[in-house]
Amino acid sequence: MPSVRSKTVPFFSGNINDLIEDFLQEYNELADSYRLSSRQKVETVIWYIAQSQRDIWKSLEGYVNCDWSDLCRNLRDEYVNPTPQGRYSKQKLQDYTNRRARHQIKDKEDVLKYYRVFNRLSKPLLDSDRITTGERNAAFWQGFHPDDRKALHERLIAKKPDMPRGHAFNYKDVLSIARAIFSGDDDFYLQEPPPLSSPLIGDSMSKP
Repeated sequence: MPSVRSKTVPFFSGNINDLIEDFLQEYNELADSYRLSSRQKVETVIWYIAQSQRDIWKSLEGYVNCDWSDLCRNLRDEYVNPTPQGRYSKQKLQDYTNRRARHQIKDKEDVLKYYRVFNRLSKPLLDSDRITTGERNAAFWQGFHPDDRKALHERLIAKKPDMPRGHAFNYKDVLSIARAIFSGDDDFYLQEPPPLSSPLIGDSMSKP
């Protein structure tokens, strides 16, 4: 495949006026000319898009499964509406956290990847008052696998024992604890566990 620095290769910036369908058609024609397989198309396409978009693409099922046809469908859904309101919607945020919650966190890098994509999708919604701070906190929490939420909850309630029942923990506190847990920090694991009588916070969080 041609160098990504070449001015003749397709490139997707993620800007509002940059149409995903045009990029996919141009890239697919180029990849076919080099006889790339479906898997190779997925592995290579990431170099022809803006750095700011890569975490989003890597989070999609088609990319994870190395299936070019599925990835194209995912991308058409992701960039279906070339407007700020369409690009950053509450539904897209919910869809992403639902997908993320199906898989357990593997390590600290996995935590940071989740945070970067979540922040990119949620910040414009918060800035435009389309979600509240409480809704953002709850959405971040819901993006963790149930087993991971259980491990996180034990440490979070120990850190904030007076947390009102039914309220979501601040997403930055969750991020901090998650990074510690999944970095293999031995000192963190040696902390005293919370009392067994600590009240549980349900998976469904309400607004503050």
